[in-house]
Amino acid sequence: MVALAVMGLIVTTGTTVSGAVIEGHTKVAGAVVFIEGLRSAPAPKSPKIDQRNMKFVPNLLVVPSGTTVTFPNSDTVFHNVFSFYNNDRFDLGMYPNGTKKTWKFSKPGICELYCNVHPSMRARIVIVDSTVYATTDKNGSFQLKDVPDGDYTLVVMHDKTPTRHKLSVRGGKYATININL
Repeated sequence: MVALAVMGLIVTTGTTVSGAVIEGHTKVAGAVVFIEGLRSAPAPKSPKIDQRNMKFVPNLLVVPSGTTVTFPNSDTVFHNVFSFYNNDRFDLGMYPNGTKKTWKFSKPGICELYCNVHPSMRARIVIVDSTVYATTDKNGSFQLKDVPDGDYTLVVMHDKTPTRHKLSVRGGKYATININL
């Protein structure tokens, strides 16, 4: 494994690109990392955000544009899912335990989800123009698998502010990157 700088990054050994997102001296959990415009992997089959224990689970979901997300209600109380997404409001209405609703996210962007019955319930869906993406874990680590050879823009989104980095992939099996925000 080789740690590489971000600016003008050239990865010469990798179809799996892994690394960490770092801000100052702190590894960043919950950052979204994706290769802009790359649609080489299969889209997720049935992504969902459940309503369980008065929370959205998970509270962060990343999906490619054009994906339909399911919102089941696994709580014993009624819930509602609503948001402003790409200058358009959607509201799935109130629905009881054991039922589910869906919404198709057609354009890239950030969708903040809320329940109008329970104001403490919040989640975020990041819709990306890519099928090659990851979310950093508690150690700030991520892994992008099956990246074909090519020149790309690697995007890191943390706190809604994207940063873009040049990325070149040329053969090989594995490479490591550390991205400093």
